[in-house]
Amino acid sequence: MKLAVLYARVSTERQSDEGTIESQLGELRENSSKDKIIHEYIDEGWSGTTLARPALDDLRDDAKQGKFEAVYILDPDRLSRNHAHLMIVMAELKKLGIDIKFAHRDYKDNPEDKLVFNLQGVVAEYEREKILERTRRGKLQKAKRGHIVSSKAPYGYDFIRKSESTETQYKINVEEKRLVELIFDLFLQVRSIRGVATELHGLGIRPRSGKEYWAKSTITKILKNTTYIGTAYYNKHYSCETNNGKKYKKVIKTNKKLRNFEEWIPIKVSPIIDTSKFNQVQELLKHNQTKIRPAKNKYLLTGLIECGDCGSSYVGDPGKGRPCYRCTYRQRKNTIKEKCNNKQIRAEQADTLVWNTMVNLFDNPSIIVDQFKKYSSQSKTNKEKIQEKIDEMDKILKQKEEGRERIIHAYTNKKIRESDFDSALKRLDKEILPLQEEKEKQELKLEAIKEEPKKIQNINDFCNEVASRINNLSFNQKKDILRLVCEKVEYQPDSLEIHTVIPKNDGSKDLLLGHCDHQPRKSLKRVWLFPGRGPGPCPDREIRLLFLDQPF
Repeated sequence: MKLAVLYARVSTERQSDEGTIESQLGELRENSSKDKIIHEYIDEGWSGTTLARPALDDLRDDAKQGKFEAVYILDPDRLSRNHAHLMIVMAELKKLGIDIKFAHRDYKDNPEDKLVFNLQGVVAEYEREKILERTRRGKLQKAKRGHIVSSKAPYGYDFIRKSESTETQYKINVEEKRLVELIFDLFLQVRSIRGVATELHGLGIRPRSGKEYWAKSTITKILKNTTYIGTAYYNKHYSCETNNGKKYKKVIKTNKKLRNFEEWIPIKVSPIIDTSKFNQVQELLKHNQTKIRPAKNKYLLTGLIECGDCGSSYVGDPGKGRPCYRCTYRQRKNTIKEKCNNKQIRAEQADTLVWNTMVNLFDNPSIIVDQFKKYSSQSKTNKEKIQEKIDEMDKILKQKEEGRERIIHAYTNKKIRESDFDSALKRLDKEILPLQEEKEKQELKLEAIKEEPKKIQNINDFCNEVASRINNLSFNQKKDILRLVCEKVEYQPDSLEIHTVIPKNDGSKDLLLGHCDHQPRKSLKRVWLFPGRGPGPCPDREIRLLFLDQPF
């Protein structure tokens, strides 16, 4: 009796709901009754064309650790529908001494079975691509004949499946039709997408998804959809891959891009909106995108000031002749469930407070240098400890390398099997990698301590350059300076916190034009350089200055 595991996969959620996974597992349990099943690996809703699947990765990792001796799979295509991927996984498992057993195929590890297996895999992959191509061409031909291809009907229509007497079609949904007409009429009245969302929310009308609020993107899609004037288009987009940073993706091609208009295939449907009204809406949408609203007031902290309560942006507001900043979640136009109650702040007061504080810093770089030295002195106390850590890791790494040499020597003298050799080296590599990474981090810390004089000179150079021009700056140049040195300005009731970073100056570039070397803005650490009441015309407010851990 062997320690064995089961692997099952279905490619769609629908198959999962219909119990396909359970039927696979049931058959596999019967086939594996002679062995002891210790785990079941299941990938639900994952395509067989991708190799990066959570359960499959777990199975491969556990195989490397020697947790089981055999794996039961229904068919090779459950393991992978890509022949190259299939060969990679099978070769990997065989190398580790894992016995692969297919329920629907008697596979033996001999040259004849390998040849047949490879030929069948290549043919299966070819057939799959052939079916996909036939399906694609079939859909194009169907669309060219004027028939509906997509089963997902736009808002305002119901999808009617093909019957003996009729082809697939979109049928007008009377209730949704009224709502589509209402959205178009509302937009022509209020002349903004947000205004339409607000009106719909006020009327208690919810979108098809059932959510409480209408997304602006949903309303925009409805207003731009030519289906409502009687023409739906097929073949508008093509699928492509996107790098979204996720390790596992059930669908590889998750992004869509627009094809050339010549490739679009028009399909006639029943119209809902009059063409003249549709064209009016398109002109208004275009106008809203291109019109430039002249700024009545100047806001120095635009894009920098944030709400300390909910984390949203603070935006400039005319405030009936008294310009101020207020939280976007406090606006009455915003259709959100809960409004932010953080106070607004006078724009002139906030601008003056922040600017005067930064000017004070540029005129007195010793303030920043002293603060930097404070952090540096804390690092110096750990200098010996850091060096001790590096020495200790060097000692451990040396031992690991000696262990690697012993494993290689044992393998070359045929004292251990190839599978044991590979697993031992991989296990050793897993232990070495984190040690090397930690050593590099400690070495960087040590290097940062040694560069203290250079960093202090950078601070002085930067501040002196800005201070020499501070009295001749335009409003826009002041904004550029703040964006150069400020991470954000956080507003709490009766206090402002400036999160700032001082760029390095290489002596050859113009800092006022934004040409500087910013440090990565990560890991904020609070430093109260101005406790208590701050400068400026608003003595009842505090101003605090925050620096990054390593800003120079």
